[in-house]
Amino acid sequence: MPFMLWLVDHPPYPSYWNESMRTAVGNALKAHFDQVCTSPKTKYGSTNFSWANSAGGRQSDHLVLHFFRRNRDGLLYMWGQRAGLDRSGATLWMGAKGMVSELYLEMMEGDANYAKLVANAAFHEAMHNKLDAHPSYDSFDVHKIKGGGLSQEFGISASTRLTSADINAMAPALTRTIPQF
Repeated sequence: MPFMLWLVDHPPYPSYWNESMRTAVGNALKAHFDQVCTSPKTKYGSTNFSWANSAGGRQSDHLVLHFFRRNRDGLLYMWGQRAGLDRSGATLWMGAKGMVSELYLEMMEGDANYAKLVANAAFHEAMHNKLDAHPSYDSFDVHKIKGGGLSQEFGISASTRLTSADINAMAPALTRTIPQF
């Protein structure tokens, strides 16, 4: 059974954000999750993704990532959240609305391997989503994973690698049922 990623992009889009770029980002992100799915600590054997604006077909253990041009375009900003929106992404538990994970495309512009950088940042936000942003798991800190690559707080680039420490932390968390917005 595959783990499911729902990738939702919100207009206005930068000129370079086209079908080809979305596919490249989705494939790079899928490759990360497929590595996690090789762990015996998860029931999943692979990953699927869909760029879909519909909530149809989502299940309780699926993951939703929202992509915006700028942080000011995001749901979190619209709902009055301002702290922590100055980086390439943010993940916050919004109570009854559920978990919200956002990526800010403009913050990563100009990178020679843009799609890989966006996928790396998206995986980092996915780690927050599944590991430490929900109140039930707030004693855990993604940034303190010893030997982490994509879990590090600063310096994630297109060349940052998913490490075995990242995989070992993330694999058992894929089945967590965290409501997604």
